[in-house]
Amino acid sequence: MVTPANCVDFNHPLYLHPSDTPSTQLVSYQLLGTENFTVWSCAMRIALLAKNKLGFVDGSCSKESVTADLHLQWDRCNALVLSWILNTVSKELSAGIVFASSAASVWIDPHERFNKIDGSRIFFLHREIASHFQGTTSVSLYFTKMRLLWDEYDALVAFSSCGCCEHSRQNADHIVQQRLFQFLMGLNETYSAVRSQILLMIPLPTVSQVYSMLMQEEAQRFHVSGPVASEPTSVFSANAAQKKWFNGICDHCKVKGHKRENYFRLIRYPPDFKFTKRKTVNSSNSVVTAAETVDKITNADSSHTPQAPVFTQAQYQQILSLLNKESSVAPTASLAETSLAGMVLPCEWILDTGATNHMLSDFHCLESAVSCASLSSCVRLPTGSSSPITHTGSCTISPDIKLANVLYIPDFRYNLLSISKLTKDLHCFVAFYPHFCIFQDLSSGKMKGIGREQDGLYIFQPSQTVMSPKSASTLGNNLFSTTADSSLLWHSRLGHTSISRLNKMPLQPCTFSNSIAIQQCPVCPLAKQNRLPFPISTTRAETTFSLIHLDLWGPYRVSTHSGHRYFLTIVDDFTRLTWVYLLRLKSDVLTPFFSIYDNTMFLDLDDSVPHPPTPVVSLPHSLFPDSLVIFPSITQPLRHTSRLPKQPQWMQDYVCSNQSSASSIARSSYSISQEIRALEENGTWEVVSLPQGKVPIGCKWVYRVKYQSDGSIERFKARLVGNGYRQRAGFDFQETFSPVAKQVTVRTVISVAAMHDWPLFQMDVYNAFLQGDLYEEVYMDLPEGFRKQGEHKVCRLLKSLYGLKQASRQWNLKLTEALLHGGYVQSKHDYSLFTKKQGDKIVVLLVYVDDLLITGNAIEMIDELKRVLHSSFKMKDLGKLKFFLGIVIVRSNRGIILSQRKYALELIADVGFGEAKPASTPLEQNKRFTTAEYDDFVVLRGCNDELMQDVSMYQRLMGRLLYLTNTRPDISYAVQHLSQFMQKPKKSHYEAALRIVRYIKKSPGQGIFLSAESKTQLIAYCDSDWAACPMTRRSVTGFCIKLRDSLVSWKSKKQSTVSLSSAEAEYRSIASTVAEIVWLNGLLKDICFDQIGPTLLFSDCQAALQIAVNPVFHKRTKHIEIDCHFVREKIREGLIRTQHVRTNEQLADVMTKALGVQQHEYLVTKLGVKDLYHPST
Repeated sequence: MVTPANCVDFNHPLYLHPSDTPSTQLVSYQLLGTENFTVWSCAMRIALLAKNKLGFVDGSCSKESVTADLHLQWDRCNALVLSWILNTVSKELSAGIVFASSAASVWIDPHERFNKIDGSRIFFLHREIASHFQGTTSVSLYFTKMRLLWDEYDALVAFSSCGCCEHSRQNADHIVQQRLFQFLMGLNETYSAVRSQILLMIPLPTVSQVYSMLMQEEAQRFHVSGPVASEPTSVFSANAAQKKWFNGICDHCKVKGHKRENYFRLIRYPPDFKFTKRKTVNSSNSVVTAAETVDKITNADSSHTPQAPVFTQAQYQQILSLLNKESSVAPTASLAETSLAGMVLPCEWILDTGATNHMLSDFHCLESAVSCASLSSCVRLPTGSSSPITHTGSCTISPDIKLANVLYIPDFRYNLLSISKLTKDLHCFVAFYPHFCIFQDLSSGKMKGIGREQDGLYIFQPSQTVMSPKSASTLGNNLFSTTADSSLLWHSRLGHTSISRLNKMPLQPCTFSNSIAIQQCPVCPLAKQNRLPFPISTTRAETTFSLIHLDLWGPYRVSTHSGHRYFLTIVDDFTRLTWVYLLRLKSDVLTPFFSIYDNTMFLDLDDSVPHPPTPVVSLPHSLFPDSLVIFPSITQPLRHTSRLPKQPQWMQDYVCSNQSSASSIARSSYSISQEIRALEENGTWEVVSLPQGKVPIGCKWVYRVKYQSDGSIERFKARLVGNGYRQRAGFDFQETFSPVAKQVTVRTVISVAAMHDWPLFQMDVYNAFLQGDLYEEVYMDLPEGFRKQGEHKVCRLLKSLYGLKQASRQWNLKLTEALLHGGYVQSKHDYSLFTKKQGDKIVVLLVYVDDLLITGNAIEMIDELKRVLHSSFKMKDLGKLKFFLGIVIVRSNRGIILSQRKYALELIADVGFGEAKPASTPLEQNKRFTTAEYDDFVVLRGCNDELMQDVSMYQRLMGRLLYLTNTRPDISYAVQHLSQFMQKPKKSHYEAALRIVRYIKKSPGQGIFLSAESKTQLIAYCDSDWAACPMTRRSVTGFCIKLRDSLVSWKSKKQSTVSLSSAEAEYRSIASTVAEIVWLNGLLKDICFDQIGPTLLFSDCQAALQIAVNPVFHKRTKHIEIDCHFVREKIREGLIRTQHVRTNEQLADVMTKALGVQQHEYLVTKLGVKDLYHPST
């Protein structure tokens, strides 16, 4: 750029350097999309700033900001910056921006499209950071990847870097420490010792300091032991690494590798020593020479860990021996000169780097075969011809390798293993060597299989899978001993016979000339030696020292530090007192004896064959006296352990099934006594004779366990239950209905309490069903344990009992009567809700059978209610509400979370999905489910779905999932949809239900968040999926109603009639939602709260909204039922106000259909579903 003073201004943005050309690529990688936009944007900004052209993209250097005479120069610079941006954008993206006129517009476009800081991207980064491990990569590559993820996360989520307050500094220190732990957790187990040392450091170092330590450790390992081999190669290494060898020189034989005290020729060979003859490796069979190995070690880079295993000379030969041994006995050994089709058996696979799919020639090896005849698929061969594919399926070729999408081609006579699909499906890599190849897992480094090279092809056999390290090492050691002389082998096989007899046996062409090997057999000296027999002795001493037993042991091959090589054991036959003495010489045997008994006596010394005990492992031989054990002089009584026996975990919550076994268990008998005491205190029955014409019902004891919110056992319960199924209607009972609180009512009451900061309390009724009065004449057999032999008495029930059909109704009537007498008002919208108001003070009581939920703004009225209940019934005050109906209630100053995490974890464990891979959505998108009758009527191509044999298994699973929807609206549609097939479920239905369980496993702690900042105003969303059911063509209604920010009600249900249009289906959905809104308004009024303004009703269908607002009457609406038009009435009354919402913002959309991952997660987050145990997600 030339200024008016005719001097060049190099700092001006319009200045162009001679190296600034349109073909210049500023960064080394291209923009692909959202996945690398953040990194690309930062790199481009740095490059443009270095070129002094950043103003062309951020708007600071626009065309209007320069004078008219510089417009041409500005156009040149703008075109240059535009070309630089196009050079770093992929071809797919560049097609949409190539016609742009300015670099600023091109820069803004990807920012608007890809710079989305939403929960899905942050969630993806969280998952990548948590699941990234070092695997087989080097520390440098692993740290670089982690640093990249951290930097991108920091770019998306801004952290406060202010150091002015202690809280900010603590937060920053916490983030640094958290990333240190993340980095250490992903390291290989080979760095476990270094990791332990780092964690013990005070204070903890930073991530950069730890990286420097690990790099030093990695470099040290490389220089000490050469290139770092991958972990799987340890299966071929000898076990010698587990033992520290002596590197010095023996002072006796002057040979390196052992000490004088361990020289076997001097101290005798141990009994288990194997005399094997070493054989040198033939140089002609060596593939990797020592010079090549040294050259590889010398030229290797210490900072790089090789991806493929690096084998030593011995390891390489060991693998070759293993493969040659297997191939020698394989059936293909005699077919080496035949064609390719005859050479490879059906159990063998040819590794093909050019094949796009796995190909199989044996149909019997194909699993889950699916016919492909209708697809007219074929495989094109290199010759130009093609072979048809008749079936596809899976094939298991080893315990660790299962192939998917395998093509069955009848014309083929061999099997092909596609390397590209194998590495992707198994997440492994294949390392090819001159004589074999290895499959190795990328993450864990585990060896998956070994193939061999044969006639220019790499062949993989299922039998050549990798064994455990110990087995492989043992097998490798045995392979090297196969060339030893067979003399010792046949000597052992034939009962340790002599060399002369071996030569006389017809075992030609074997010759046995190695007599030295037979003479060194370790078994013969021990098994063939003679010793004097021990006669049975009947002599027993009558006085002390009248009979003495002496045993001399030695000499030991290594003397002690004091020169002792023998020890003498002296036992008195009468008292059994025992002495042990160490001796230097055998002649010193009488010295310790006379020190005990100084009288002269004659001793008969009988020598016997020595039997030295097994030496202590890893203990120096000179310390053998320390291993001697002297038995106690006086026989001690049998010891009993003082440790308390610990009951197995699975028996912690074990309950009995009958009264006879329960009476023998303390906790069960205690619970029985508690129940009997309650029955007696309540006057439940009277013992009478059975009147004529009456039929008594039976009874039984039922044992249950009551758990706390954390899963621990609260108490064991025993219930005497009557056989209500034997009751007769009209004689033994009349009415049986008993109201219970709706889940919507429970959420509404808790939401109101959170909104106004009311305390929440919980109470439980002891033996609630025993409190109700029984008006019918019911007789019952005496319970087990109450019967007397020869007496025929029965119980006439005066109070209700568990198991009776009217038991719950009688208890509810008794409780309602007591509450109404205390001045409480029963709600007309939910008969389980009771309220009492005194001025501005109010108390709310919600009843669910025998569980009571209490809240209000007057603590004195709550205490008064508790006293009334205690005086009328036997109650248990559980304190603040924490666990209600299987739902965990957690409260903070921000609000309340309702979660069923304990129930979800039990469901996952019962299904057996503890280690299953989580699913991203409850159902697959656009997947339809039909009944078996529909499949038979409408023939579906490729449909091999079958009915389930055990229907109850599906029904139990769906029932448990249905209860889980109380706090999980995200699975409501999936559970509703699959509940239609309860009578005749198919296997596809059960698999879809299991997918819901895998989705729950993704975040079992999710629940509803009831905000404390909400207001008493209802907001509703309604939607429908028109003709969603492929069998009946009925639509699905879905709605969700929020108390401002707190979700309290939702529903997903198939409509009862067929809608002729989508507008009609949406209108019916609006009618169902309005009905729920009217009921909720009445419920809030019963709690003495009036809604602020009308209820906002959002719908994404303009036609349905027009029908609701305007009294139109034409051919599209005249057939709609009249009761649906009450929507117009509520709009005129001002209770409802409709409003349009975009489809992607329609929260009820998740209640009507299966969505994609991003939209599903977005709507679930908008509904207020949060994970209590992972708040960041």
